[in-house]
Amino acid sequence: MLWTSLARAPAKIRHRRYSPKSHAFESELTYLWFNPDQIEHDAQTCKLWSVRRWNILSIKPDDFLTMYSGSIRERVKKAILEHANFVARADWEIRVLALPRYFGFR
Repeated sequence: MLWTSLARAPAKIRHRRYSPKSHAFESELTYLWFNPDQIEHDAQTCKLWSVRRWNILSIKPDDFLTMYSGSIRERVKKAILEHANFVARADWEIRVLALPRYFGFR
């Protein structure tokens, strides 16, 4: 169990292609690991990021699982039901690992 509702998750992305022309790159990204039930509360603790409005870093609930409606938690539960045929219990914690918007870009 993660004791905080928000964490950073750095990742290194590598890509290499050999054909039709050799090409390669590496990039470092920082994902957010968050509890969707507490993300709005967590955003109030820092002025550098926000939920539902522009900022250096921002989370917009409409960016996640766009084929479903509802809150991020409801969308995740619908996706689990559809793809795993499994009902997530109401008392379970749900965590999301996602790239936030940087300066409005996703």
